Amino acid sequence: MKPRLFAGRKQERNMIVKLKQAFSQLIENVSKNWNRLMLVVGVFLIVLGIFHLFVQIISPRDWESLIGWRKPILFGISTGLTLVSLSWVVSLVLPKNEKLVSAMIAVLAGAEVLIITVQTWRGVPAHFNNGALIDRMLANSIDGMLVFITLGIFFITWKCFSRVAIGADWLLAIRLGMVYLSVSCLLGFGVAIYGNLMVHGGGNPEIVSPHGVPKFVHGMPIHAIQTLPMWLLFLGFFNSDIRQRKRSLWFAALTIALTTVYAAWQTLNGFGRFEPNVLGICLLVGVGICGVIAGVFVFSGKVSAQR
Repeated sequence: MKPRLFAGRKQERNMIVKLKQAFSQLIENVSKNWNRLMLVVGVFLIVLGIFHLFVQIISPRDWESLIGWRKPILFGISTGLTLVSLSWVVSLVLPKNEKLVSAMIAVLAGAEVLIITVQTWRGVPAHFNNGALIDRMLANSIDGMLVFITLGIFFITWKCFSRVAIGADWLLAIRLGMVYLSVSCLLGFGVAIYGNLMVHGGGNPEIVSPHGVPKFVHGMPIHAIQTLPMWLLFLGFFNSDIRQRKRSLWFAALTIALTTVYAAWQTLNGFGRFEPNVLGICLLVGVGICGVIAGVFVFSGKVSAQR
């Protein structure tokens, strides 16, 4: 019993040491290498989103409303996290003479969220607004900004498929994450086109009749650029086999693909996010199976070492 107890304590100490080393390396990389403009704007937007969480508590509005605090909250936190992640990716894949692309993305993304926030405080929709001239101009400017932001993200994604001085498993996580981010941008344009058509026809841009939610599809793959590297970081504490880590990444990426297909199926058929139906349930089962297989690799490395 005692040897097992000591072995368990030793593993705990090793885990703490690894966590401290990973944290110190992260802080060093952030301060020296990450794109500072993207990082600063990203952190600011996250703080802005968290601030509006408190606004929602103090002065609540309907969460699903076009003028609800949901928009500055979600756009602030989501866009901020994306910019922070891109500040890391850009430091790896873009040479210094191409940093104009990252500056464009940071400035336009920050401006987009600020417009959404200002319009929410004014009590008018930031998107799909055909009211006053200033509101139409701001809504159209958001669409224009998104075009350039998307082109910048496509460019960074393309650069990720060149030679990058980073481990093969980390490179795979970055490539998959950026591909999913690019797909999310395209889905976002689909949501915008649908919403504008509905507004011009007098319909509700937030709903696919009767209960489908267009933004549900757009939101599924958007944060793969955070979740996949975070999964790989977690996996590295338990499994030192790079081949097994890459296999786990592929299954984790497949779970994101299946959740996106699930969201598309639910939305296009007018189902609510979790409204039960046969194919929807089958897709969720597939998500669960892929997630379990990805998780198996957390412990498979340890078992292999024991053998």
